[in-house]
Amino acid sequence: YTLREVEEKTNKQVSNAYLNQIENSKIEKPSPNILNALADLYKISFERLMELAGYMTSSTSRAQDGRHGRVATFAEHN
Repeated sequence: YTLREVEEKTNKQVSNAYLNQIENSKIEKPSPNILNALADLYKISFERLMELAGYMTSSTSRAQDGRHGRVATFAEHN
């Protein structure tokens, strides 16, 4: 798609100017709302786009890390 087609197909959720800045690395971490609109348009996993943008780590890298959860922040003391 051209930049203007993306803008039209996302009902202007993603402006052609914003997409141009993403493509030219002026915006290195697009907002999750933009990624969601692009995921819908390009039929790609939103989670994968979030990983590529640096918001999340992949489940395979977490599995290799040996951690699969978070440590509790608060604990009840008896």
